[in-house]
Amino acid sequence: MQILADVQDWIVAVSSAYHGWLGGSAVAGVLGLGAGLGWWHPSPKTYYGLIGFGLLVSVFQSWRKEHVANRNGPDILLEWCSIGYGGHDRIRLKNCGHATAVNVIVGQFSRDNLFWHNPIEVQSIAPDKFVDQEAYFAIHKSAGDQEVGYMHSVLRSDRIRGAATPISLSVRFSDMNQTAFTRTFFLRGGTVEGTEVTVEPGPLKMKRRH
Repeated sequence: MQILADVQDWIVAVSSAYHGWLGGSAVAGVLGLGAGLGWWHPSPKTYYGLIGFGLLVSVFQSWRKEHVANRNGPDILLEWCSIGYGGHDRIRLKNCGHATAVNVIVGQFSRDNLFWHNPIEVQSIAPDKFVDQEAYFAIHKSAGDQEVGYMHSVLRSDRIRGAATPISLSVRFSDMNQTAFTRTFFLRGGTVEGTEVTVEPGPLKMKRRH
């Protein structure tokens, strides 16, 4: 389960920060020096208090490390253009973050009958820049039978059938420090005239290289 993997990553991050605080803090140095010279013998409560304080500091440090990297890192948003039947669909990948996004990869669709003809991979996107790509995908009908996909047609069919579940796909990318980011996007039929596809971004997930 993803939540167990997240908990494991959190424990590793806090443990790493706590190890650094315990071994490199001035408080730990004073305690070691005082005990070694024999002029200070802290009570067990003092040690327990320092352990608790160190744990609190470590939790804050690990949170801040993630928060700053998330706030100052790249952030890719996806737009999907699928109006009319002339030509293939197009997508736009825009970096709305503050750092260059590298190895930008558009993942597979959430539905098994939709698949990419040409996988979309972009080497890098600078901050406030975008890349347009043709969205060549197909609809698998049956064994050996498939047709060219148009997202507005797929979503219109969903509306007719009363399907409530949107189509989702994830975009993965990294920064120059090899921090991995993933954001899932949900595709729904447009409600405004001239907009056949609306894209709703999900939360941004991040995994740092420890």
